[in-house]
Amino acid sequence: MKKILISMLLVLTLVMTSVSAFAIYDVPEAYDMPISDGSITLTVYMAMEAGSEKAMLDYTEHPAIKAWEEATGINFTFIHPPANDDGTFFNTTIASGTLPDIWITGNFNQYYVGNVEGAIDDGILLNLNEYIEKYGHYYLENAHANWDEKAEKNFMTDSGMYRFGAAEQRVPVLGMQHSGMVVRSDVMEELGLEMPKTIDELHDLLVAFKDYGFEVPLVLEKLDQWWYSGSAFLASYLETNTNDFILDENGKVVYSLLQPGYKQYLATLNQWYNEGLIDVDLVSREHSDAKAMLTSGRAAMCDIGNWETQECIAVGKAACGENFYLKGMSCLAKDAESEVYNPYGDPIENGSSTMYWGISTTCKYPEEAFKALDWLYSREGSTLMCFGPQTSIDMLHKDSGEEVTIYTEDENGQRAFTDYILKNDELEYNSIRYIYTIQNLSSEYASEMEYMQYGDECNAQCWDAWTNGTTNERRIPSSISLTAEESSLKVNTMNNITAYAFEHIYNIVFGEESIDSWDAVCEQIKAMGIDDVIAVQQAAYDRYQAR
Repeated sequence: MKKILISMLLVLTLVMTSVSAFAIYDVPEAYDMPISDGSITLTVYMAMEAGSEKAMLDYTEHPAIKAWEEATGINFTFIHPPANDDGTFFNTTIASGTLPDIWITGNFNQYYVGNVEGAIDDGILLNLNEYIEKYGHYYLENAHANWDEKAEKNFMTDSGMYRFGAAEQRVPVLGMQHSGMVVRSDVMEELGLEMPKTIDELHDLLVAFKDYGFEVPLVLEKLDQWWYSGSAFLASYLETNTNDFILDENGKVVYSLLQPGYKQYLATLNQWYNEGLIDVDLVSREHSDAKAMLTSGRAAMCDIGNWETQECIAVGKAACGENFYLKGMSCLAKDAESEVYNPYGDPIENGSSTMYWGISTTCKYPEEAFKALDWLYSREGSTLMCFGPQTSIDMLHKDSGEEVTIYTEDENGQRAFTDYILKNDELEYNSIRYIYTIQNLSSEYASEMEYMQYGDECNAQCWDAWTNGTTNERRIPSSISLTAEESSLKVNTMNNITAYAFEHIYNIVFGEESIDSWDAVCEQIKAMGIDDVIAVQQAAYDRYQAR
């Protein structure tokens, strides 16, 4: 089939020369629905999303799945990994040799050596490019309509493989820093305090919260979590991040922990621990635990995502009274005269999702499986997973048999959740919507849904605060590609380095080691091969830039 040439890449290195062409295929003809007569059953590997467990044991009961089955004529059964799987269940499933037909997961990019392309090379996954070219009607319609130059980079890998299943981001979230620190602004107002701008002002605020009676003024979870490296709130003013690789001022890859400012970051946390402003339990604390401490009134500050803001405020009001309120806090400036400058943030851009929809080589019906997934890029399929079926049995009271309306659609095609979802008396929005919708099967973050979810004043304030001075210009894109050899080297080396480094990080923060020991830790990190990993990251970043 004829291809429309988009760009041609010429990459020169010291050891090899290669030429690779990237293209967006012509849109093939639409296929007939249903895809099957009901005789096909496909097994899907996919985690259940938080909230859905309140109404079902697995996704065979999910209203959106039942509607997907009706539309496609295919029966779906599920393998659900346990919540917070660290890759053990994922890898065990692969090692078993009994593979699901379809994979809906980001784990290949996190836990598989060589990522998705490594799994293709190893005969685990099919290369879907040929299926996209032949049958990807709805996927390619979206590509032609919505991909700009940056999205093209993100949706395709160095080898020219399309990233199938990565949801398309739409307004209003594009360009927004979507996570950051929130603070009990109602208590600040009661105390007559203003938002801090510098580290010293933040320290004074935390002391005031401690004196006010908060058990843990700043509640933190495990320090290697994305919540901190994603916003860089606690380290950007020191020209580093809390974890992972970043770019220096010349665009070269460096390791955050080895930057001069990281030692001061640890010294600050140690000071705050000694003063009772943070606590030792962060070593084992999960994000949900940190949020619970904030909303119960035990803590005054926490790092959250803007998708959690409204729910946190609602839960906080129920627990602490109607005055409970949260506001977002901008990253810190170097000093009182400086503007906020955080180049390590993670503002949302199209194609940055690491979710992947894959098909196993052992699938007996790969064409039908692909079409069932491609259909989710259609308006009808996208609406189904983003908003759920328009009407459904009330899953909270299944025995009653009562039907409820999940969303409405006006004459202009604008979709909106009903009050059953937005103002349910039994469950908060971020719980009940996952009983009827499935984000991991949503091919887009629908604008109407985003506006509803982020339409409150608190969401706009958080975006303004978190995005203030924040860019990703010194952040390495999530969509870079590593070869199998590069991935193996990185995973094996970084597992050892991360375990070693964070053992000493916690020891320093809690005063079990002197801050002066950090210099020796950095030397040991270098001896453990960090420069080799930096070289791998640099090569991958250079290839991404040349796409």
